Amino acid sequence: MSGSTAVTRPPRLGQATRTQREQLLNMVADGMTLTTAAMAIGVQPAVVLRWIRTDEEFAAKWNHAVQAQAAMMQDQIIEIADAPMASSLDLDHAKLKIETRQWIMSKTHPAQYGTKVQTSHSHVHGVILLPALNPGDAKQISLKDVSKLVGPGNHVNVPRDTHGT
Repeated sequence: MSGSTAVTRPPRLGQATRTQREQLLNMVADGMTLTTAAMAIGVQPAVVLRWIRTDEEFAAKWNHAVQAQAAMMQDQIIEIADAPMASSLDLDHAKLKIETRQWIMSKTHPAQYGTKVQTSHSHVHGVILLPALNPGDAKQISLKDVSKLVGPGNHVNVPRDTHGT
């Protein structure tokens, strides 16, 4: 064959141009979900997830887009809360929209938007110091006398006399 023509292959399924990737990132940064943005540029969401896993440059840009998306969700929450509600059904719908955005933000950015739960555990162990007794001054003290020394509301464990005295 004298005239050789170059064979052009169609792009592989899931392959996207740099422009399509930038479009996707902009849509996500503007508040669109991954699925909706992926479908808008003609790729499956799984393809976008693969880009995030395998392309470090795209992953870094993705993280910035998701940060911007959270800021957009903040704005959306305020807009939803400020909008007038005509009925209790509208109010319930608005609450659901707000709570959904809050949940997403708390899961994707827990340090910024997560619920901070602080737990404090304290268990007090008390020790009662009694004055030293000289062996000659030793006398038997009743439980009532010990209770007076310890004070009301405190518990005292007194060993039982196992010798019958």
